[in-house]
Amino acid sequence: MAKAVGALLLKTIGASHRALNRAGALPELEVLESGPMGHRAQMLVQGSPQLVHQFVTETRSTDLDRSLILHPISDVVMQAYLGLVTEPLQEVVMVIETDFVGELLSFAEAAHQNGWAILDLRQLRSGSSPGHLILSGSTKALNSEWLKDLKRLHDNITILENLSPGYRDFWSLKPSST
Repeated sequence: MAKAVGALLLKTIGASHRALNRAGALPELEVLESGPMGHRAQMLVQGSPQLVHQFVTETRSTDLDRSLILHPISDVVMQAYLGLVTEPLQEVVMVIETDFVGELLSFAEAAHQNGWAILDLRQLRSGSSPGHLILSGSTKALNSEWLKDLKRLHDNITILENLSPGYRDFWSLKPSST
């Protein structure tokens, strides 16, 4: 059975420890991440769809700011989030910013399913910095219905076309000659 991932944005660091304690009592539930983000905290858990749903729905509403259950979620997206893989730069770049890791993972999964390569996916751990998803795709992907829908739903998106040689070099990750 395919695993599901639950993303929780908790209102306090104490609430995240309460949730982490609950997760620790469920041996089939894997905690992928739990950590502070300024005065709030985020948590990612993975397990069967039923167990993840149960864990998220049983989290106290007074503790929970936002939550999202992703099922299925591809290995490519999870490997990108964990920093295990980076795909090659293509013709255009799209940057999506949000403060909720669940949205980042959801956007990454949809982008992956629509042919976009994931260059970078990370949630910054501070009180004011958003996380980001950096994607690369073909120029024809700019006209896709998925992207049009995404732009209607989310307003913090930057599209880069006509990538400069220096920008391309930045993403080539070549060792410095100095």
